Amino acid sequence: MSEENIARFLACYPEIDANWLITGEGSMYRTNDAVKGASPPDRDDIIQLLHAKIEDQQKIIELLEDKVELLQGGRAGDGDNMPAAAAG
Repeated sequence: MSEENIARFLACYPEIDANWLITGEGSMYRTNDAVKGASPPDRDDIIQLLHAKIEDQQKIIELLEDKVELLQGGRAGDGDNMPAAAAG
């Protein structure tokens, strides 16, 4: 979802918490006080949150790739030790 679509969505649904929408963290809904005085979210804030989320996901991907490499390294050249599901 592009940052423009996120901004449009949040402008239509100000009760939705932008942080929850972008990161999945926190409460889905904003507090009643926040909704009453809600203005459309700042585009730069949304972009900043999206960039932070991408960086976090990239770190997770790198860690998972390292883990896969370690697991594969322990079995390299030893097809007999592979689980039946993986060998098939």
